[in-house]
Amino acid sequence: MASSGSTEGKPDVPGARQLQAAMDGWMQAKVDMYNPPVPDPVISFSQEYKEPFYIDVRDWTVHLNLSQSPVLDEAGLKEFTRSISHHELGHYTICPYDGITNGLMLQAAQRVLGDAHAPIACNIVSDLIIERELARRFKNLTTWRFAETVTKVARDMAGCETSLTWRLIVKAEAMVTGQPVPDEVTRHADFKLVAADAKKIAGLVEKAHRNMNAWPELVTKVARVLRKYVQQDFPVQFGSIDPAPSSNQRDVPGGDGTFVEIPADVLEQSGDVTKTSDKDNGRMNERALKQSGRKGRKGRKASPQQQLPGGNDTRVLVELAKQAKTIGEFGGPAVAMGLLKKEHVLAAWYRSRAAGLIRVDITRRRDTGMMPITPVTWRLGEPVEALDLAMTLLNSPLLIPGLTTRKWEQAMQTGSEPEKAYPDFLIVIDSSGSMRWNPNATVAKGPYDTALVAAFAAVHFARLKGIQLAAINFSGSWRECGWTRDVADIEKTLLEYEGDGTVLPTRAVIKLARQNARPTLVFIISDAGLYDWQSEMRPLAALMEGGHTIIFFLIGGRAGDLSEKRFTDFMAAGGRIYCIRNAGDLVGLVVDEIKRAYAPGEKEKTTT
Repeated sequence: MASSGSTEGKPDVPGARQLQAAMDGWMQAKVDMYNPPVPDPVISFSQEYKEPFYIDVRDWTVHLNLSQSPVLDEAGLKEFTRSISHHELGHYTICPYDGITNGLMLQAAQRVLGDAHAPIACNIVSDLIIERELARRFKNLTTWRFAETVTKVARDMAGCETSLTWRLIVKAEAMVTGQPVPDEVTRHADFKLVAADAKKIAGLVEKAHRNMNAWPELVTKVARVLRKYVQQDFPVQFGSIDPAPSSNQRDVPGGDGTFVEIPADVLEQSGDVTKTSDKDNGRMNERALKQSGRKGRKGRKASPQQQLPGGNDTRVLVELAKQAKTIGEFGGPAVAMGLLKKEHVLAAWYRSRAAGLIRVDITRRRDTGMMPITPVTWRLGEPVEALDLAMTLLNSPLLIPGLTTRKWEQAMQTGSEPEKAYPDFLIVIDSSGSMRWNPNATVAKGPYDTALVAAFAAVHFARLKGIQLAAINFSGSWRECGWTRDVADIEKTLLEYEGDGTVLPTRAVIKLARQNARPTLVFIISDAGLYDWQSEMRPLAALMEGGHTIIFFLIGGRAGDLSEKRFTDFMAAGGRIYCIRNAGDLVGLVVDEIKRAYAPGEKEKTTT
């Protein structure tokens, strides 16, 4: 495979034979990687873009810019394209593979490097894992392509000092794949300064490259090593004008006019390291760029139909919420991946934390058919179709009506089926000052945080059943959301924390409950002591006479006060009051009450 390091004389427009050679290399790479379902590549000879290759984060199209590749004959070009396509397809088939893994890796990197630099660590780790696997499967081809690439970069940087990050990437990749850095490259750049850190990164990758569950932790460790390099080599800049494609600046998805300047050698070697891509969420970055008000690159516009389905987005958000200690650790990667807009992070934070807390199939009894119980005598005058001839002949060879003839005594079987009618749901939540709330805290987020998780769990369970929802958020005053099936309106009302006094708007609760001709289930969550509820109990007890159900969840309430007459009368009318000493118990109690109200017989599905 003939090659040279110079790009002089390379045409701006490829010939048909060069394009065919590159396409042949791509097709062979797809066969080698077991034909992943990705679009055909865009092959170009563009002098405008500096990246030799990249994945279009909007629609997962691989772009191969042959003007930035080494000068090769047709056979060499085919093999180079085949090998570089192995790497690009590796982001789909090897690492980060799926949206959940991608999100958790990005979350881990953001904890160490912040939002702007986190994708750099993710890309470096992904590239090393992919190269480790390619070196195992295609040793000679991968080694040759590595040598050609780094030699070209070194020659292009002649007269300029290479960045420490590029040297670290090259040295780590050489160690991971078990090959030397070419002599020409070592003469151009001093790798002694990065050798120790490269060895550390290579060792970490070697231990964890086959364990997908360990990749987020791997990114964390690698990011700690990278911190000093990215801070020096990748300055963060802000502006309102799109950077020129020929510049080294690249948008940070979800960064609201944030750019990272990528060293020229890293851009030529690794492409745009400010974007992450996987087989599920390659298109998410399109949404992130749109949400931050940034325009994408020319020729990279995607249609609305290319958006990913919401189901996968939800799974990624739930996993991010499980691992996040703060709302920032949840919202950072979610916004960067285009899963959320910044203004929707708070609601999604509680929605994702509440996901899966309640899973109930509500059933009702119904007759399912007749079941034979015991044989009895068939007599003249009874329906002939009830006569069981087989059982009769087994009983006696003589067919004597009323004596030897037999039939089955049958009984109606009763089973269960999903319930079709559910009570509407009204959630009433206390956002007074004593219900402290600090969603940004690592620990001790306050009782209101726990109350929101419980409320969101109940609301989203009700939403899945298709019933109407309403909400009241009260403190010194109150805000309400009338009956609706739009859960976003309910969430907005619940998130409007006031931090004032504690005045339960009893009349508003009664008014909302009576607006519907249907029964209403009312949850009231507060930290007020029972002594605060002097005048509320009698009208609420009267409300329950109309078929409504009211349940109080009182954080810090004293159970001894429940013996007072106003409370015993309330509970005699069908209401329930929980005095909760530990706010952490609130979520479990809310879940239990939802199950009791909607599925009292869920464990015993069939009755005869």
